[in-house]
Amino acid sequence: MPLRRTFDSLTPLIARWRRSGGIMSDKMQRVMAAAGALVTKRSEERAPFLKGNLEAAHSARFTRRNRSQITVEVSVGGTVNGVNVDNYVMEMHEGDYNLGPNSRIKQAANPRVRIGRKFLERAVEASEDEIVESIEKLILGEIT
Repeated sequence: MPLRRTFDSLTPLIARWRRSGGIMSDKMQRVMAAAGALVTKRSEERAPFLKGNLEAAHSARFTRRNRSQITVEVSVGGTVNGVNVDNYVMEMHEGDYNLGPNSRIKQAANPRVRIGRKFLERAVEASEDEIVESIEKLILGEIT
């Protein structure tokens, strides 16, 4: 089973949006799709590197549950190059280990991020303020 992190309803503004009677607009769909792309990119940047399978195993799925709720799910796992990487993903995300030589090279090339465990979790945390700000801007612009 792939590793997944879901984010939706990140701020009380979403409740305000729903109470306003507003229906999720195309703009909100674009904001949430951009949020999924941002978290995916940041998780790929933070993932350990051996052959590139962890980066390739990332995907974002955008679901509109009803007229006023959108969920974005970023997953890491599945089959990459004919190999099921689910167990490897969990080991690299949750395990304790020292970075291998390829990951150390990746770390040296990307000093602004930490490569290694909890890469997806840290990507969500690193992106949350930016995502909330985008949602706030959209909602305040749409409602006020």
